[in-house]
Amino acid sequence: MNAGRGIPHPVRREPILPAGMTLALHLLATVIVGVFVGGALSGALVRHGFGIAAPEQMSTTLAGLVAQPADPATAWPSDPRPGPAWLTWLCISLVAGLWCTVIAMAGSEIDTRLRRRHRDGLAGSADLNHLGLDERAAMRKAAYEYPRLAKERPVHRKLFPPRRRR
Repeated sequence: MNAGRGIPHPVRREPILPAGMTLALHLLATVIVGVFVGGALSGALVRHGFGIAAPEQMSTTLAGLVAQPADPATAWPSDPRPGPAWLTWLCISLVAGLWCTVIAMAGSEIDTRLRRRHRDGLAGSADLNHLGLDERAAMRKAAYEYPRLAKERPVHRKLFPPRRRR
């Protein structure tokens, strides 16, 4: 490897899924959680009982809800059914909004924790010892490969002793 030419900085924090697929999954989860938990909450508020539709009946329930939005209780396959339409849609909206808020807060917390773990810069002494690498050799190599990062890190005199002329 040429010492004058550095290795390009590796790309970090690449998303696991493409943005469109992530958005579609968020939308699908929000609809499912909002409709079924909101409907169950609406049924509980009017004292019909708290019950979520079985997973195999969810697609027919969603299709029935789209077909007759003015009467959501007819879309539910069995008792306990949700309350009146205004209360059901209000509960669905509130639960969907709460779901989005919780997911955004969780994503932000995860991103914050990962950013603290994976920050740009050179590995520290503990990281190098954990990997079984020699700190002195790693610092010399880093000075050639990543000169910008090597300048940012405080240089320890013991790592770079003055060279003796022969």
